[in-house]
Amino acid sequence: MKTLGTPDYASSQAHVLTSAVGSQISFVQADPVAYLAGGAGGKSFDFIVFGYSIWYFSNPQILTRILQEARQHARSVLVAEYSLSASLPAQIPHLLTALTANAVESFRGEESKRNIRCALSPSQITRQAADAGWELAKKEIATPLPKQVDAKIEVRMALKSRLFRADLDDVVGRVDAKIGNMLQSMVDAVGASVEILEGGWDNARNMDVWIARFDKAPK
Repeated sequence: MKTLGTPDYASSQAHVLTSAVGSQISFVQADPVAYLAGGAGGKSFDFIVFGYSIWYFSNPQILTRILQEARQHARSVLVAEYSLSASLPAQIPHLLTALTANAVESFRGEESKRNIRCALSPSQITRQAADAGWELAKKEIATPLPKQVDAKIEVRMALKSRLFRADLDDVVGRVDAKIGNMLQSMVDAVGASVEILEGGWDNARNMDVWIARFDKAPK
């Protein structure tokens, strides 16, 4: 049976290595900050690419450190990340889910391996890049194709996953009642957005994607 969702690292790397540019690619398993700070194996790069990866970071400071160290090894930084914006009604459940999941994660107080832990906006990324010595060269917004399924998976998780509900209940039981009410309201907003969407979460679309290029700012 074919399963939908994000492939594991081994499958993703195997797919990349069999592509047209696979012979030009090698993978390094290392902490990115430590790797760059340690000299990146004596290598320099035309580009350092963040492809749907920033939201996986456990805190915003990781991006700051990478961008700071990247100045010593790369000419440009390329970013493709969710934009926290929706140009279509079917994208709204995904947008609300991302904000909800990020809020719950922010109040958990412990490390996790969830895929939404640091939902930085394009403006926040741009400010961090500027502080680290990069200037925005170009940007655009793209609307993902309907066949991309992250929205379906993540919306369903927020509404039906027992693990997510357990995390939510744990946080609500520990924080101020006002914060707990806010988090539950955010989950309810996801549910309401799905109810008015024809076809429910099966027709939820990935939110728009922010694509940007940063070049080194002159010192």
